[in-house]
Amino acid sequence: MNIRKIALVGLTFAAVFAMADGPTGPFVGGRGALTDADGKKARFDLQVGEKLVNGVATVRGKGEFEQRRPPANGQPGAVRVVRFRAETLSIANNVGTVGGPGVMTVRVGNQAPQNVQGTVSITATDNRAPNAQGGDPDSYTITFTGGGQNAVNFTFTGTVHPGDFRVKPAQNVP
Repeated sequence: MNIRKIALVGLTFAAVFAMADGPTGPFVGGRGALTDADGKKARFDLQVGEKLVNGVATVRGKGEFEQRRPPANGQPGAVRVVRFRAETLSIANNVGTVGGPGVMTVRVGNQAPQNVQGTVSITATDNRAPNAQGGDPDSYTITFTGGGQNAVNFTFTGTVHPGDFRVKPAQNVP
């Protein structure tokens, strides 16, 4: 048996197991670039779904949001990264809402990164198919709240381009 056949068999088994272990309920996912109303840029990656585990609907998934600010007007550059693990998922029509615990890491200039524990809420609106022309673009809002004594609140709302969101009700249900 040559390497190509072995690889093909391996990929086939991986695909079958992935489908069997994939989301069986609602799903919100996508990745791409974001631009807010002021022209600020960010990027996102979000993959959250619901599946049945021992007969119980369980939300699984995670996401990441990153925003970079280049140095300007004597101010150092900065990087803000929010990573989270999803615990809640709801879908209404073309809007998916995801929430869970997260960590926001902020680094300004050459300073040491600062990590803040908190909660994340994301609202993803799937307005059009990938690469579709016309109509409203997909939109994404992330809100981070955390920090206890040194409360940190952060919100970013932007439209997706390039990239895409998929907000889907139950899928792969037998």
